[in-house]
Amino acid sequence: MPRRANLTAMAHFAIPAMRDTLKKGVSSVEQRRRIEDLLARLEDPVAIPSCLRELRAIEVLERIDSAEARKIVESLAAGDEIAMVTREARLVLARWEPKY
Repeated sequence: MPRRANLTAMAHFAIPAMRDTLKKGVSSVEQRRRIEDLLARLEDPVAIPSCLRELRAIEVLERIDSAEARKIVESLAAGDEIAMVTREARLVLARWEPKY
């Protein structure tokens, strides 16, 4: 169980690595099944409490739509490309019209 908790905490790094592993091929059917099972759980951000909190925070910032909220979202959007927070922040920026 601790390994799964570690994967959950590092989901944005683990997901691409697991996809690459599946593309390269795995040695057993059991390995493939376990990787696919983990991917299904990790790719649903609502299933991971920390991801859900981050998504909700970004949603709140989007609704606030103030100059300060925009600065925070812009800083989040400048993060690691594969991070869910970065992708969500970029989507918010794309939805906002230039205002400030």
